[in-house]
Amino acid sequence: PSMLFRSHIRCEPAEPAERADGEFMSADAQQFLAKEGIFLPVHICLLGSTGSGKSALGNFILDPLDRHIFDEQTFETGESSESCTAACKVAGESTAVLIVDTPGYNESHAKDFEHMIGVARTLRSIRFAHAVVLVKKYDARLDQPWCETVEYYRDLMGPAIQHNVIVVLTAYNPGRSQRRSKAFGDVHIERVAQTAREVQALLRLDCQPPVFVIEAMPELEDEWQASLETRRQILRQCARQQPACIEGLQVPKPPSLRRKDEQEASRLEGQIEELEVRVKNLKVFAWAATGGGGGGGGVGGGGGQTGVNRDVLTDLAQAQRDLACYLTDNDQKGPEVGSANPETEEPLQELMRAIKQKRAKAELLRSTHMTLEEAELRSPGSTHSVRSSVP
Repeated sequence: PSMLFRSHIRCEPAEPAERADGEFMSADAQQFLAKEGIFLPVHICLLGSTGSGKSALGNFILDPLDRHIFDEQTFETGESSESCTAACKVAGESTAVLIVDTPGYNESHAKDFEHMIGVARTLRSIRFAHAVVLVKKYDARLDQPWCETVEYYRDLMGPAIQHNVIVVLTAYNPGRSQRRSKAFGDVHIERVAQTAREVQALLRLDCQPPVFVIEAMPELEDEWQASLETRRQILRQCARQQPACIEGLQVPKPPSLRRKDEQEASRLEGQIEELEVRVKNLKVFAWAATGGGGGGGGVGGGGGQTGVNRDVLTDLAQAQRDLACYLTDNDQKGPEVGSANPETEEPLQELMRAIKQKRAKAELLRSTHMTLEEAELRSPGSTHSVRSSVP
């Protein structure tokens, strides 16, 4: 193409960037945003399943010249559905636009977990995001791999996806769309509207997200011009959005790890039940040692006299009430009260400490997220075991 379209604007506070022909934001606009407390670069995170066109879109947004989108690519692209993004990659740190290209999900349990740890680490390092861009091929359906990828990133990024999401449909061919419209009616408008509805339902958004269509690797002049205009619209939308903080992200547990942790938590719950029985037995023993089981005369004697039998039943009922009150009172006062009997006090305290530790560990195992540090310890490449990594 003959018209140059430069995206690499350096943002020096003392010397505002000059506007390049066709750029999405002028120097005056940047100064205005700075007065409003909004500063460049615009941080954009590209999400989607393997083969959805994330890397191609990232290249076109960074620099839409032919040599960059086809030959000297920042993000490697491929013709097949095989993944070309093996790890999270950031580009454009010194420009007005910073792009984060993320790997797809559902390659393998081990790879997915490693990828997500890398993504969490990278996203935390850039600290905030203006836009989370969900990338999907124009003609592709919202299939299971794409939905699972987006749902996982929803769990990872939380509010950033809820309030800063936009959708970009790639590999859009305007000529083919026009021919289809003549044959089948205006399917383009319905496809865009349907995508917005499906993404809103999938992510449980309050409103439908904006949807853009683009050919990120245009070969014809008219395609390139149309893609440039869409690129401007995407960047304007991203720059207008309030950036979301992502520096405190935690890593969601993958399904396989959740199952393992649930099994371990159930095992701990069984141990806790056994310990609680031992605690109760110790308390009963302590109660009996204080004379709680005595009182009433008649258990061993009295023959068959009706009055004596009635007294025995009364004494047993009173003893049961006394024991229940003792156990309840002991539970309410907590394990530190223990018992006046030195035979039971120390073992009781030890049992209660063990129960407290196991209950805290079971609760941690049942949590849906991990800190980044814990996730790194529990990654397949780590030498730490599942049990040793959870305190």
